[in-house]
Amino acid sequence: MLNRIAARPALLCVVLLCALQLGCSSGGPPTEHVTGTITYQGAPVAEAQIGFVPTPGQSDVKPARGQTDAQGRYTLRTYVKPGLEVNGAMAGEFKVTVVVAGAQNRIVGYEELANEKSPVPTEFADAQTTTLSASVAPGGNNVFDFSLDAP
Repeated sequence: MLNRIAARPALLCVVLLCALQLGCSSGGPPTEHVTGTITYQGAPVAEAQIGFVPTPGQSDVKPARGQTDAQGRYTLRTYVKPGLEVNGAMAGEFKVTVVVAGAQNRIVGYEELANEKSPVPTEFADAQTTTLSASVAPGGNNVFDFSLDAP
């Protein structure tokens, strides 16, 4: 009987440690590391916003986004909820959008900048008109390089 009483605190500690371990997770969905480059007419596209928009029928898959650097390279992140964004993209099928910063109205501080002509065709800016797509595979080599050309 004494052994059972002594075992209770140890069991309680194990249960509490398991609960703490579960509580310390990131809270985000499982994601895959996704990177790549964007070029237009052979040149890197800098300061572009790239979006991975889930195709219809994937209600559990969240959109992912990233921004290119001066060499046209990007890495995706997935917005989960306010205050929580995780690295990578969820596995699934996506339409890919590309919008170059400054190509649409944007607000900097309190000042709105006028429309600028997009250096890449605007068909890539909308998930309905883009011809770009990607299939993010679980555990796969998820590198997507996009070479954009004028229509």
